[in-house]
Amino acid sequence: MEDKWLEQLKEEKNKAIRWDILNMILAIGVLLIAQLIGNSIIKFGLQLMPGLYSYLPLLLGINLIINASLMIFLIYLSVKCIEGKGLTSLGLIFSHKTIQSYGKGILTGTMMLLVVVAIVALGGGISFEIRGIDPSQILSFGVVILAWMIQGASEEILIRGYLLPRIGTRRGFATGIVVSSVCFGMLHLFNSGSSVIAILNISLTGIFLALYTLRTGNLWIACGWHTAWNFVQGNILGLNVSGNPIGVTGELIRGTMESRNTLLTGGEFGIEASLATTLVMLAAIIINLFWYTEERVEETSR
Repeated sequence: MEDKWLEQLKEEKNKAIRWDILNMILAIGVLLIAQLIGNSIIKFGLQLMPGLYSYLPLLLGINLIINASLMIFLIYLSVKCIEGKGLTSLGLIFSHKTIQSYGKGILTGTMMLLVVVAIVALGGGISFEIRGIDPSQILSFGVVILAWMIQGASEEILIRGYLLPRIGTRRGFATGIVVSSVCFGMLHLFNSGSSVIAILNISLTGIFLALYTLRTGNLWIACGWHTAWNFVQGNILGLNVSGNPIGVTGELIRGTMESRNTLLTGGEFGIEASLATTLVMLAAIIINLFWYTEERVEETSR
């Protein structure tokens, strides 16, 4: 399946470096425009009908859906108009294994997050209180599940589906992985509680997901991973997700930071800025790099 995805980008190989810069500007521009439009729609709705404030948890989920959906539409429109290509050029290859790949991503994302949480908890950095779901939040909880599915897909399409393969095809995939992953980290630069470790960890996550995506040859496994990582973190465990207190949309468990050691807990940004995440991501990168290299050697020897 990887051949089907990357084969479409062969003509990108000889393009000048200005195309790399254009791709990065376009990716950032799409993100900013989508957020501006989506946030403006919600803000206008609240001004028009102040009573909607009582449905704020639901609106936060809807806002995430609008922003992410616009991002997907804008990047697809850009690829269609500029390159004349479709969804498969973004790694969205539909087959009988699509659901299996997505499910595998969900399982991997959940397991990796729980390992990080376990390390922080064993270090005395976090405690949990079981809360359950308030019946009044059932709708918003359902909406936020859908929101995370679309949001996870939108960032994967933008970074791993669009930016990574285009720069990788022209400059080599090592360069593509590093550039796209640094861009992924920098997208979180202005989030609440952002720090050097936070940006480093998000960039390491980008490297891991890039290797994971290239190994499988499609984007679905990364989309599933991204969705599970955010949803379990924010709405199952009640932790901040990249500096955002997502638990307001509904949470099964309330996580409370018990230590002021931000190297352990990640502080306001959340556990994504902890050294536990650094260790887990480095281990995941090493494992995937080994598997990726082994698979390439096997393909070459055939």
